Amino acid sequence: MKFILLRKKDNRTPYDIIIKHGCGPNFVLKREKKFRIMMQEQGETFWFRFWLTVFYNPTCDYFQMIQENFPHMVNNVHKYTHHRFLQVSSRSAADYCINVIRQLKIVPHENQVIPPCGVKTEQTIELQKLQDIICTAAHVTFGVALCVVFYNWLKNADLKTQKPQQDYWVIPPEYLDQEFQPKLLEQFLADVWKEKLAELLGVNIKEIPWLKRLLTSNNNNIPMKHDPVQNHALTKVIKDTAEELRFLQNQSLKAVMASDEGTHNSRRGYQKMIKKLKTIGLSQENIALLDAKLNIGTIPILKNMLSTNRIKFAMELKKKCLAV
Repeated sequence: MKFILLRKKDNRTPYDIIIKHGCGPNFVLKREKKFRIMMQEQGETFWFRFWLTVFYNPTCDYFQMIQENFPHMVNNVHKYTHHRFLQVSSRSAADYCINVIRQLKIVPHENQVIPPCGVKTEQTIELQKLQDIICTAAHVTFGVALCVVFYNWLKNADLKTQKPQQDYWVIPPEYLDQEFQPKLLEQFLADVWKEKLAELLGVNIKEIPWLKRLLTSNNNNIPMKHDPVQNHALTKVIKDTAEELRFLQNQSLKAVMASDEGTHNSRRGYQKMIKKLKTIGLSQENIALLDAKLNIGTIPILKNMLSTNRIKFAMELKKKCLAV
């Protein structure tokens, strides 16, 4: 096993690392055998912490927005990815991860139908389409994180001595708050792992009293509310939401592919991307700053380029939902 840093070291996102080092899907797929070795060697505890790091506090801005506005739909995705990644054999988990990474190479056309991801909702057709897009967005977030952890795994040497866990991962500080109120994610994890969840988090169960409360509460302590868009009167809002999420997702995928190992004409790809950024209202000053960064290949793709659009979109969405 290698102790690969899962804590956020600075403000860099997985997108930044991929764009700087060219360690995208092509990089991983050319080394698939080594990737599978990593999946087997790292072990259950490491991969649980990796999964939680990706989905508890995602560094991808647009997926953060999704979690804020559609918690129940995101919880469906949590369950799906958790099962495919952590509740199967290492071989099956590796197969799933390779497929997720391979999908990063596909940038859907604007009007292309997003294929179902395996997560079903009992709501309307439009809501199912939105659920599929949210699932795809989660897989993009998960896929780029897998690319980065593999890149770091290749760089790290095997450690013969055990290092303190804080060297590579720390429990979310909120979990240690005695007043912490568990949400859907924690409810789900408690249902699956029971008392073992404390071990996976690296703490004594006495340090996280919310887990003990969940295990003795018959799972009725979290009120089940619908996401704000789960209302038939909001069909247009749902369509607009799906289109916006598709756009943000496509921009991130294009940036990854433009800088990946073996990709040609990356400079031309960046220039095309900059032109598209003008359509979302990015100022000339920010575009010029972004263009200057092309020379060193580092672009904080979602944090700096799409944050203005994301905030505007999220505010408009909440306003429309509250008005219904």
